[in-house]
Amino acid sequence: MYLATFLVFWFIIAWIFEGEVRFMYPGVLWGTFLVLTAIQGALHLRHLKIARTFKLGEVRGPKIEVSVLGSRRVISLSDIAEIEKHVSYNADRGDLQWYPWEKYWYYRIFLEDGTIIYLSCLQDGIERLEVLFRNIKKVRSVYCYPDNLEAQQAAGGDAAR
Repeated sequence: MYLATFLVFWFIIAWIFEGEVRFMYPGVLWGTFLVLTAIQGALHLRHLKIARTFKLGEVRGPKIEVSVLGSRRVISLSDIAEIEKHVSYNADRGDLQWYPWEKYWYYRIFLEDGTIIYLSCLQDGIERLEVLFRNIKKVRSVYCYPDNLEAQQAAGGDAAR
């Protein structure tokens, strides 16, 4: 989809400036590439941080095993207050995903004791949660960048909702 974005942007610039864009071509092309790559890079690093902080273990029946900063915890259905799946608008509707960051999504699990657990799409077996938990609330956004992760880690995994 990078190529489609470049071409659309380039044709708009060419249409506006007509034949005077020959000198602008490398700058526009590389500038667009660098901006899109920087945005995707920041998002990918954030999701890698989530994947290293909160690790999904085994999913057995109505229970999942999660390790938060190395300490393991088994969570049952009764421990969960709410589950949110943060996903982009186009990915949720099944539309064409124009930008590279639209393929990223994450779960935010609120537990009864106030703990918030993040699970990133980069983790193995994350799709099993969709089958296990039926009442998942979808939160749609343009850019699925998990917020407040630092506050969550500083509180030792017990940040209030």
